[in-house]
Amino acid sequence: MQARRSGQHSVIRLSSNACDALLECSVCFQLTCHAAALRRVCLLLPSLPMDLDLNATLNDYRSYIYALEVYQKPSAASMPPQHKPADVALANSPVDRPTTYNDLPPEVILRIGSHVPIQDVGSFGAVDSRTYHLMKERRTVWRFWRRAERAVSLSAVKTIIWDLSGLIEDPEQRVEPIEMLQQRLKVLPRAERVEAFQWLCEATDDMPKKGAQTQRALMAMLGDFPIPERILLFNYLSAKLAHRSPDQENLWPDLALQLLSFPLTSPKILEGYNFILAKTSDLPESQQAELIPVLADLLFQFLDKYGYANTLVPQLYAELRERTLRLSMPYQGAPIGALAAVLSALPESERSVRYAEMRNVAMALPDEPWSTALLGLFSGLLALPSHRHADEIAVLERGFARVPLAQRTQVAAGLLECAFFMDASLSRQVWQQALNLLNNADEDQLYRVFDVLKRRGIVLTQLSNAKRDLAISEILSYMKYNRFSEQGRTRILESLGYSKAFAGA
Repeated sequence: MQARRSGQHSVIRLSSNACDALLECSVCFQLTCHAAALRRVCLLLPSLPMDLDLNATLNDYRSYIYALEVYQKPSAASMPPQHKPADVALANSPVDRPTTYNDLPPEVILRIGSHVPIQDVGSFGAVDSRTYHLMKERRTVWRFWRRAERAVSLSAVKTIIWDLSGLIEDPEQRVEPIEMLQQRLKVLPRAERVEAFQWLCEATDDMPKKGAQTQRALMAMLGDFPIPERILLFNYLSAKLAHRSPDQENLWPDLALQLLSFPLTSPKILEGYNFILAKTSDLPESQQAELIPVLADLLFQFLDKYGYANTLVPQLYAELRERTLRLSMPYQGAPIGALAAVLSALPESERSVRYAEMRNVAMALPDEPWSTALLGLFSGLLALPSHRHADEIAVLERGFARVPLAQRTQVAAGLLECAFFMDASLSRQVWQQALNLLNNADEDQLYRVFDVLKRRGIVLTQLSNAKRDLAISEILSYMKYNRFSEQGRTRILESLGYSKAFAGA
């Protein structure tokens, strides 16, 4: 569909809601820019209420014809425009008054413009002269983004960063050009990439909202650098994070995960691990609680099969345990669960004692951290001898009633994951316990439990015939007890790979 250049504007009949009017009349933008770009803009405006499907409206031929017919009515064409401030005019618009793009107040155009993808800002700014001037700041950002898109050298990166800081006062407006420069790192000469990386990191320091997000993305690129440069950048980032203030966003877990980018035999893994571990006590409790689980997961990098002493993992585990127990109780849930989950990294002789300790500490926690710790306790349970499983499940069951409703989906999924690795008799008991956690829940919650398991790679069809049959039996009993609809039963069973024949059972 093409717009006629007759000097007139396309119009759409408005609803009584002024904000709806502002969005509906952005048809003019569709006629000037790519339709796909406009759809993205409108869908990104959740704060503007709407009572219609804007995406459908903008692509509905009948709506467009209707708008033209309304505009061509003599009564509408003969009425001279009333000169009122845009915000007052729109607020007092009658229900049947057509409104054009020109009627949009400046603040609405700016709001729309703030959601236009950076690559489309040039097109949006060309809608008319008013939009061009209103979008002055965003067009400046867009021009920097275009320059960044063509950067192929360190000198270009430096120049753009210097110009950005001098010409764009709002640090958050610099994010998109910086992100484009980040993408251009790979095309820079190898000898210039490390310094360019550091320049980009420094450029994000004064971005209070999106700076940490950009730095995370930069950290994730460490694996793209050769080992010597990777070590240099890891050391640079370690020193940089050590000087961050406690109120800044926690990036230590992200840096710790970059140890996985080094070869298993690299001494840098243990060196970097010890450096981060030593910094843990300097962090606020909330940040320690985020970092300790990551450090616990990394213990598997120090097994004796990789050339480390067999005493190293127990030593590091003991230090993490000590730091965890120093935390106040509300922050202990995730660290305790993580320490329980990595028991298989310890020598078998230590696992039962450590598990019992973590379980006892967890059961003394308030309900929410207790429920968080449970997920790790389920994983750690599988590291114990199988003859211990029934007793430990019985102990944990005493605390199942304390699990808050909001956490029951995850806890039930964690418990069912255990059932997949237990013998048939205990597996039935665990299925019953997990489903009891969901009693009186809706059909969607049970569906979400199985969806969590599926995303973890655990599906019923992988079970032995006996364990699969008992699982289906327990699921059917649960759905019958909770009076699931036939449609709900069918949906659950089909998601598990079973036919509708079971649904009526």
